[in-house]
Amino acid sequence: MVMSVQPQQLSAKKIPTKFVLLAMLFPLFMAFAYPGSYVSAFYNPHPRDMKVEVIETSPQASQISQEITAEADDATDVSTVPDVDTAKDDLRHLDTRAAYDPSTGDLYVASAGSRQATQAAQGIFESVAKQSGTSLNVKDIKTPSENDSTGTSFLYLIIGATIAGYMTATMLNTFGPRTRVHTRLAVQAFMAVAAGVDETAISYAVFGSFDAHIMPVALIITGTFFTASVVQMGLFDIIGQAASLIGLTIFVILGIPATGVAVSYDMMPGFFRVMNQLLPTGASSELMRRSLYFDGNGVGTPILVLAVWLLIGAGLLWMGSLRSRPVPPMGSGEDRRPPRTSDEPLLTAYTDDAPSPGDEPRTASQPAR
Repeated sequence: MVMSVQPQQLSAKKIPTKFVLLAMLFPLFMAFAYPGSYVSAFYNPHPRDMKVEVIETSPQASQISQEITAEADDATDVSTVPDVDTAKDDLRHLDTRAAYDPSTGDLYVASAGSRQATQAAQGIFESVAKQSGTSLNVKDIKTPSENDSTGTSFLYLIIGATIAGYMTATMLNTFGPRTRVHTRLAVQAFMAVAAGVDETAISYAVFGSFDAHIMPVALIITGTFFTASVVQMGLFDIIGQAASLIGLTIFVILGIPATGVAVSYDMMPGFFRVMNQLLPTGASSELMRRSLYFDGNGVGTPILVLAVWLLIGAGLLWMGSLRSRPVPPMGSGEDRRPPRTSDEPLLTAYTDDAPSPGDEPRTASQPAR
């Protein structure tokens, strides 16, 4: 006998229209967020409160400072320093972008801090020197390494570590949502170290982008990876799959433009200057720049920012553990609440009369226990 198959048995299950429309919100968000964020950060970069100095080696120093302030308006933040050594020290600490000596026409810069900002500062003082009838002599006291002529190669190390950390946490929570927290943390720590070794080998051994400070670079990559991973894992434990979009916004849509590397932070709009100071990507980039080219001067603030984000991630994990921790009813020696599922809301109501998962319903003939 040949069995017949009804046509309705072969038809695929129809997907509700509402589900399709809801699913399309994610690509629509990405289509808007990516260009909206990157273009607004990178479009028409120009100095905004860029710190420059005039060295008081000439009676005209104060007058020059006032003239620059009047002409540049809010483009520059001009101050005076007593001597060349102070100016150079400020450049090494990235406290200023350029320092002009009116008695000699020398302009001291540190292009390893940002070639873009250095060129902008040079343009400002070219007109100053021209007005005073002096030729401008640019003296670069901190240049990038030979194979990193633009001084931006480390940006890709930060991007790689951040995205890899985000993806590691996302994959662990997607494919192993019930894995214990300490196990996931162990995996993330191992992956962070592996990323540090891998990226350092690529940048030093393969391409030779840098030639010094290999251990600080490896540690920064490892710390950046682990911080992004812990924060993302904590978000997953609190809000579930929606954490994918939140993490993407923090680390990629806002985080990458806010690094202050592709466009210097003092040439970006005000919003991204704030993000540069607050987000972990900005802190990691600043930490990498100062470690590679400025002998670790001023690394305290970016380290503190990364530490705060790591604590935020740890706090989110702790809150997530509270959600899944069984709380026995008052007067009972056993837990009667079911374990939390990965997609369960943070606030879930339980009744004291709810049976525990292993309990069997009582019949009228069974005495109550």
